[in-house]
Amino acid sequence: SRAGRHAVKEKLESLRETKGVEIILVNPAYTSQQCARCGYVAKSNRKGDKFTCGFCNHQSNADVNGSKAVLRRSQEDMTWVYVGKTEVLRRLEDRFLSQWGIDFATVPQKAAARRSDILTPKRRRASGSPPTGQPVGIAANLTYRMNFYGD
Repeated sequence: SRAGRHAVKEKLESLRETKGVEIILVNPAYTSQQCARCGYVAKSNRKGDKFTCGFCNHQSNADVNGSKAVLRRSQEDMTWVYVGKTEVLRRLEDRFLSQWGIDFATVPQKAAARRSDILTPKRRRASGSPPTGQPVGIAANLTYRMNFYGD
């Protein structure tokens, strides 16, 4: 409901002001279907509270995987925050294609045939220091991640 979203927004704003919490807006589109490990997106990845990636076979609790996908997205370009679901999916597929050399539609056939051959990325990502903060919920179709500073 609008009242519930407004209450969450007010509470987060209060935490920002009183505790110095950094609030990062994240577009939540497809985070429950996106593998936090390889980035593959498919409805079939999630069955209830179980998550099994159809590309890399990563298995996790669906909520834990979704939280990691939110965290990963919170570290990306902020221009994603206000784009529609169709554009989010297009960007996710473009990124997946550039990293793995395969598009979402081809994954089910290729993965079944030769899973080990397609699990080598085309290029290595630069590794950075681990992020701080945890995903904390969804309000008004935006997901917030809070970073706590100080004591």
